[in-house]
Amino acid sequence: MSAFGVDFINNEYVLYAQSVDLASVAKQETSATPKSPPATISIGRGKTLMTAFDNLQKNSQIPLFLGFVSSLVVHERILQKGIISTHDILNRYGLIRYTKWVFGTREPIDKVLGNHSLSGFSPLTSLLHQPKDVYEQRSFIEPMQFYRFISNF
Repeated sequence: MSAFGVDFINNEYVLYAQSVDLASVAKQETSATPKSPPATISIGRGKTLMTAFDNLQKNSQIPLFLGFVSSLVVHERILQKGIISTHDILNRYGLIRYTKWVFGTREPIDKVLGNHSLSGFSPLTSLLHQPKDVYEQRSFIEPMQFYRFISNF
């Protein structure tokens, strides 16, 4: 799993996992036009975050390994509801690091996770996973890592 999304829709927590096939991430020399390696979006729903996470694991087409999560996308509805419960669930798994990037959005999270980088590049080279380069070029909102987000919170 490379990205994790959290939302609250119709009195249910909805979790999203973006999984990238790491074997397809490495650059391959071919004569054909390069294609972006696909990313799979898995969705889990539940009345609590824990049941949504269990449901996410059951629905995932790829076994979820939390050690590669490099970004967290949080919908505005979760921020309005309160981030404490989300932080508690994410802290239960030692593989999820505090160095991941944190993003807030009003857009549907499956759309955010489904937007891939330029054609021929890995989804892991997108703004979602490497925001510093775009920020340094031209931006006014500095990307934030989870440890800073939590300390500011």
